[in-house]
Amino acid sequence: MSKSPLRYGIVIPTYGLSHKRLEFALKSIRRFTQGYEYSILVSDDCTPDHAERPWQEHVSRKHGAEFRRTDHWGYYWENFHTAGMEMAGKCDVIVFFADDCLASLGW
Repeated sequence: MSKSPLRYGIVIPTYGLSHKRLEFALKSIRRFTQGYEYSILVSDDCTPDHAERPWQEHVSRKHGAEFRRTDHWGYYWENFHTAGMEMAGKCDVIVFFADDCLASLGW
C-alpha cells in the first residue's frame, strides 16, 4: 500500500559533466521514496560534451528515470517548463530537484 494517494513527478534538470551527481541524486530519491508512486524525468539542457551524454542517459535509465535532451542551450527556464509540462498529465504533484542535491528522510 502506498503511503500517499498522490502520484509524484520528479523533474531533474541537468547540464554538463553531471552523471556522477545524477547517480547520487537518483540513489537518494529511490532510497527515500519507497512506498510512494512516482516517476522521474531527467532533462539535459543541451550538454555540449558528446562523451557525457551517454553517461547521463545510462545513469538515468539505470535508476528507472526517463531521459530527454533539449536542443537549446542556456534556456534553463524552457527546460523547466517543457519538463514540467511533460509530467503534468502523469502526476498530481511535480517536484523540481537539482542534480546536485540529495533527498533525505522526510524530504
